[in-house]
Amino acid sequence: TFGYGGAFTDTEVTKVPDGDEVVGYPAPVKKGGKLFNYSPTTHNFNFSYNQTLGNGWSLSGSASYSTRDKPDGIDLWAWPPQEEYVPARDKFENLSLSFGVNKGPWGLSLSVYNATDNRGMFGSGTANRIDGYIGPPRTVSLQLIYNGMQ
Repeated sequence: TFGYGGAFTDTEVTKVPDGDEVVGYPAPVKKGGKLFNYSPTTHNFNFSYNQTLGNGWSLSGSASYSTRDKPDGIDLWAWPPQEEYVPARDKFENLSLSFGVNKGPWGLSLSVYNATDNRGMFGSGTANRIDGYIGPPRTVSLQLIYNGMQ
């Protein structure tokens, strides 16, 4: 099976509260401007495959690739508060793969998460901070399974 999911998000601020209504309102949010922390474009492609072979083996595999543009955002910890949005330093990109074989009670699987090894700072509020959020690194796992309960 193949799948695709995508979105284009565009925002416009149509009204902002008076200074008397909200204390500490983010300064970059202005009437006619855009909302913060929205990624304008997102794409996700996925593929999965399963096949049972005549000799008792079954195969499976999947792949998922996601990408997002870097969003504009605010740093909630900044003092004094920011007057303008600050874009995230990097866009988000992730490829995850999984392959497996099974025969009887035995199974073997290999998975790779973040095969693109994207270590960018996608969170706009923390992108330029020393303690900013960085996504998980590439992770590879090999699993051998025995299920004698079949």
